[in-house]
Formats: sequence, C-alpha cells, structure tokens
Amino acid sequence: MSTMPSNMLHFCLALNTCSSHLCLLLSIRRFDIDSNNMGDDISEQLKEYRESIANGASGCHQGIPTSFSPRSLRPTVRWWKREDRSLENANKEGSAQLTFTQSRVSSPKKVKANEQKVLLDIDSLDPLTVEQVLCSQSATDEIKIMVDGLASIRVLETEIDRTIHHAKTLAESADYTVDEVVLECVWGLDAEWKPGKNCGSDNPVSTLQLSTQRYSFLIDLQCLCQSLHLEDSCDESVQSETELELNRVLSKLFQDSNTPIIGFGVLADLGKMAASFPHMPCFCLYNGVIDLQKVSSIVLPKPDAQFASSLQKTVALVLQRRLLKEQQCSDWTTRPLSSEQIEYATLDAAVLPYLLKQIMGESVLERYNGQLFNEHPHLTSNIRFTFLQDTSEPTGSERVLWEIPMGKVTSLFSKQLSRQCWPASSQSIPDFPTKRVLPVEPLIPTMTKKERAHVRKVGTGKRPKPVQLRDLTGKLDDLPQVGTVMGYTKDTCVHRVVGYEFINALPERTHIGFNRRSGVSEMTNCYVLFCNFGGVYRSTSGFLKEGREFRFNLKPNDKAAKSSEKSLYDFYSSWRQEVFDKKILLFARGSTKHKYLYCGKCEYKGIFPTEDESMDLHLNLINYSEVVGENESEEFSELVQIGAAQYPFIESKP
Repeated sequence: MSTMPSNMLHFCLALNTCSSHLCLLLSIRRFDIDSNNMGDDISEQLKEYRESIANGASGCHQGIPTSFSPRSLRPTVRWWKREDRSLENANKEGSAQLTFTQSRVSSPKKVKANEQKVLLDIDSLDPLTVEQVLCSQSATDEIKIMVDGLASIRVLETEIDRTIHHAKTLAESADYTVDEVVLECVWGLDAEWKPGKNCGSDNPVSTLQLSTQRYSFLIDLQCLCQSLHLEDSCDESVQSETELELNRVLSKLFQDSNTPIIGFGVLADLGKMAASFPHMPCFCLYNGVIDLQKVSSIVLPKPDAQFASSLQKTVALVLQRRLLKEQQCSDWTTRPLSSEQIEYATLDAAVLPYLLKQIMGESVLERYNGQLFNEHPHLTSNIRFTFLQDTSEPTGSERVLWEIPMGKVTSLFSKQLSRQCWPASSQSIPDFPTKRVLPVEPLIPTMTKKERAHVRKVGTGKRPKPVQLRDLTGKLDDLPQVGTVMGYTKDTCVHRVVGYEFINALPERTHIGFNRRSGVSEMTNCYVLFCNFGGVYRSTSGFLKEGREFRFNLKPNDKAAKSSEKSLYDFYSSWRQEVFDKKILLFARGSTKHKYLYCGKCEYKGIFPTEDESMDLHLNLINYSEVVGENESEEFSELVQIGAAQYPFIESKP
C-alpha cells in the first residue's frame, strides 16, 4: 500500500488504489465478499465504485471517486441542509473538509401520546370583546352598565330579581338538571384595585364587576362606599344612604343559593372586598361560590388542564380568543375610568359565565348526566368572613388563639379576619370563631452559628430529659373537630393530642421526645399517623373510595425502618390488637407548603404485602361522615383530591 498523504485517511487511499485493496481490507477484517455477507446496499456501492475507477481521471477528484458517496464519507457540515450534496462540491475551496467519522442523523425522540406538550400561541389569536360573550335582547340594549348612583343600583336590582325568579322557576321544574340551572343563572364576579407593591395588597378594591349572560355591571365601589379599610371599627351604623341601598341589593344576590357566583381564583377577590369595606355586611357572606379554576381542572382533559392556572390561557384554549390584559395594571383610582378600562373590567366578569357554558358542553353534561355539581359538592361553596376583634386585652403572660371550624385566619390591611368555607349542599353551618386565651410560651433567644457550636462543645448545664411520647396517654375525649387545620409541624398535632394543659405544665426547657422524621408516633393508647403527599417515601399511601378509606405504607422489615413503624406492624399483626384497644389518629397534608389536617380516628381493616417488600396498612375513616355531607370540610375534600390525583393507581391496586 502506498504512503498516505497527511490529509488523507487510509480508507480513501484503499478505495482509490483499486478494488483489490478493498477486498484486502475486508479480508483483514475477516469478511469475504460473497453472497452470504454482502447486502444489496454494499453491492450497489461496490459497483458504482468500480465504474468510477474505470472512468479514470474524469471519475475522480483529487484521487477520490466522485460518482458515489460511500457511507463512511460525510462532510463535517450539515450536508443534509445543502441543496447540492455531492462529494465534489463538498471539497471545493471554502467548503467543508471530508471526514470518515460518519455521524448519522439521529431520529427524533419518540414522545408518548400523553406526554406531548400542547403549545398555545395566544398572541396570534383575535381579541375577545364583550359583545361576543353577552347575548343582548336587541341591538339597542346597553350591555355594559356603570353603577355609580341610586338610579343605576335600581337597574342592577331589576336584573338580580329577574335572575332569582328565573332560577327558582328552573329549580322547581323537573325538566332542568342541576348543571343546567347553574349555567342559566350563574353570575360572573371580578374586582379591580390599584396596582402597587406586593400586587397592590395595601390598596382597597376600586371596582366590582358582576355579569349575567345579558348584562355586565361595573360597580364603582370607590364612589359608592366609604374607604374604611384602615379603620379598626366594623360598625354598620356609619353606612350612608347609598351604602345601605347597595348593601341590601348585593346581599339579595350573594345570599341566594339558586344564583351562584363564579370567579377565577375568586377567594382572593372576596377576601379583599370584605377587608376593604368592613362596614358592609354584604361582602362577608356568600351562598354558592364556584371557582372556575377548580371546574376546569376536573372537566378539561389532562393535556389541556395545564392552562387552567390562568384565565387568559383558559380563554385562549376554550374560545380560541385572546383576552387583552393591558389594562390590568392601570390606575383604577383615577376618575373617570377610560373606555379601555371599562371594556377590560366588564369583559373579565362577562366572560366567566360564557366560559363555564362552553366548558360544560353537551359532552360533559351527558358524561355526568347533568349532575356534575352534585357529584363534586366541593365545587360550590358557602363562604363567610368574620373580623376577629379582641375587645379584652390579654396580660403580658397570655396570648390569644382563635379556633375556626372549617376555616383559617387571614390578615389584610392590618386586620385579622377568618375565612370559613363549607359545601353549599351542607345543611349545617359551622360555628363562628371562638377565642382561647393561653399562657405565653417562653421565648428562646436565638444564637448564631458560632454560638451554637460553642454550646455543643462546652454545654450550657444539665438539660432536662425529654418526656417520651410513647409513655404519654392521648386525650382522646378532647380531640379537635374533624377537618380542623392544625399547623405546619408534627409538634402542633402531637401537642393537641396530648393536651395543652399537659404541655403548659412541663418544666422549663423540657420538650416532648419523639422521632419527627417518622410517619408513625406511638402513645400508650393510640398511634398517630402523619402523611405528606408531597413526598415520595410512601409511594402507595393515599385515600381510597373518595376518602372513606386510607392506605398507609409501612416498611417494618427495612434496616432503616423506624421503631414506631415496626411497633405498629407488630401490634396489628399479632394477637395484641384483639385484646388491647389502641386507636389510630390520622393527620395528613398535601405538601410541605400545606398545614396538617386532622382526618379523625381510623379503624384497622388489614395489612397487605406489596411488591417492594413493604406493607400497606388498610384503614377505615371512622369520622368520614363528619367531614362530608352536611358538615363537609373543603380542606378535607381538597386533600382527598390531592392524594387520589398523585397516586391514581391506588384505586386499582388489589
């Protein structure tokens, strides 16, 4: 074989020399050129190569055949994007140089059907207008109505009375289902306020928008109501004549159960209005509130449900229109409002009933037989806001704690108010918040990192031993109400089970000792289970049968297993559970961003092995009837959904 030039690899020279050299190379690699190991593609290329050599100089370029391109020769540029892919043009001056390291074009990665990303180009869609979503009776009707005085309040009341009468008629008729009544009589709600720091959290509501399928009302709260959001008093006697009339009309709408209110992330708007006008009772109680975001997450297909986080995206997905948002951050305290602001505000409320009607199409109505809101009672809620006014000042050694059934405490405009939510189908109403005065816990001074290291090294004196939780008895006759939100830590749950009287009686610097990294804590008369659906440790734990049952994963045989888990497994897998009565208390939360929720006592059903050599503890929720039906807890319903959605295979697991 001749000497190789520095810019030429030996395979090209072998091809350039003669076909016998090619045979020699193949023979070195122990390949005989015959019909047994020569495919059609190799035969064709070898034939083209011999014809190129036979043409002499006309068939070669710089000693390399040009009439064909062997599979091992490819230019180093993106040859598949060039119009002329010939080897001769590839070697022209300024072009790519040859290489023998052929890299095949990688085939696109196959994506499963359920993993395909849906792209939504909102900017390419046509804008949506109020006229496209409202159904006016005639061309001369004014569909956008500004409410800024007594006369316009009367117009609003007329439409409210018409809707209430129509809803009552449809509800009494056997020809209409529950879903059809909702779609016909629902009111859209939205609110606007001046933007600012922290999304304008320090600014009161300026406008309230309410809309039916015929008219969209823009209520100028800044002109009609006094701005008392910074006042401590919630006295209703300070209402003006206009405020009294507006309060009466809005209360008629908000407290009628047959005319639901729909919004998108509506809880924030309702709480903002209650705090902005504390002297207006109409903003503190709502019967029948629907959050379109929750409805979308249930009704829309899973690939489309990702857009339910934004009203603009939902409109683009369902209506194929663009919801303009340029006026969202405009100054809503300036009067008069611009025509663009009026258009934007009225459209935000008017699109909600229309969007619900499009989402709840004929296919959804048929799928649920017109009973979607009955099958998912948590979609329609009653909401009550209560201002937490503490008239008695606690002493320096006392602190105030509010217990709020089916609710929590929120702070707006330096005010504390409770928000209680319960299903609209419930016949019972949760109690108002109650105040408890507890001793102030001693403050432990914080230390720097160096100070903590020093304390670990030299110590700070003899520290009392912790009181072990497994030696304590839970106060099972004084447990919190089922559905009560506890706190972010397991200590808040344990302290409530043990009892605050015992905790407050502990010596200084003494604490309850238990393994806070374990999902099981043992006491003398009960086991306390903790489940965090945001983790991956207990992959099969979750609610079954819409929250009636619960499956808790245990790993008692694992080397790193917690002693309390093994104790729980040993207790219920032996004769002891037939002799001793030991209760199971369940606390669960959606993730570390959520607080623990007390789910009540559980009844043991059985222990079943799993494929990963762990054990599944099957439980019945004894107090299930207390958090569903008449006393359904919205927090519990959401928790059941999170558990079922995160581990959907639990239902079908034997």
